[in-house]
Amino acid sequence: MTLINTIGVAACFGGSQEACDNAPYVIRCSPFQDYLSHKNLELCWRKIITAVDCPANSLSCLHEINHQVASLTYQHTLQNVSNNTADRPFLVVAGDHSSAIGTWSGVIQAMPTKTLGLIWIDAHLDSHTLDTSPSGNLHGMPLSVLLNKADKNLQATYPQLPLNQHTEHPYLLGENLSLLGARSYEPEELVLLNKANASIYSMQQLLHNIAPSQQLNNLAEDLLTRCDVLGISLDLDAITPEDAPAVETPEKDGIAGAMLISMFNNFTYKNKLVGLEISEFNPSNDIEQKTEKLILRLITALFDN
Repeated sequence: MTLINTIGVAACFGGSQEACDNAPYVIRCSPFQDYLSHKNLELCWRKIITAVDCPANSLSCLHEINHQVASLTYQHTLQNVSNNTADRPFLVVAGDHSSAIGTWSGVIQAMPTKTLGLIWIDAHLDSHTLDTSPSGNLHGMPLSVLLNKADKNLQATYPQLPLNQHTEHPYLLGENLSLLGARSYEPEELVLLNKANASIYSMQQLLHNIAPSQQLNNLAEDLLTRCDVLGISLDLDAITPEDAPAVETPEKDGIAGAMLISMFNNFTYKNKLVGLEISEFNPSNDIEQKTEKLILRLITALFDN
């Protein structure tokens, strides 16, 4: 049996809804664990981090929660990344996507001599700042913080781990970021990402790809020309609402659930994968547990070697 080191983030203060903080508990107690067990996989829950008394869009809560997340992914990365190979990728099951700041800052700071390539699968670009966001919702801002492009107060929430003394680039480099599936965003986000030299592969481009199931491999192959290991951050709203109704901010015409499973199944670079993050699962919006089942199938597809 292969144990998957799993971290839960029971927090939902980065958006307007509240039920996504139940996400890790629903997955931990799901009756559909047999998707995993049939492939000799099992989730090993290291910790579920909880947000207590956190008002919506609180910067102090953002800092506190992400520092806790970063500490865990930092330790996991120290223990499981050697040379240019990731031995045991972690899994993060989070409420809203703002916790991605912690997930990937911990990885980056644990690898002072290595470079992370991050694949961000999302309907949105998540690259707003406090100055540009129409809603003020923090779950639309994690990439601006990871890229060190946010305004001062927001950027101050980036976890600076005390053990990190020798990391030359403690932030994500724009050229090492590839976004997949975007179809709803504001011009200001596009400007920020273009200035950072990030790569954006939109949903429209994916629909016109003659081999869409290979696009994840294509992005990974490109990143690995300049990066040592890879991470995948999945916002479930990247998936079409017919297949994943239980999300915070659904957007029509997304990636089919079966297509994403195929991408994960056929992912060629699993030995380079340091971790998978799944966010924005709102169980109260689910229909016949469709999204819950899909999450477990996606985990199985990516972690099955």
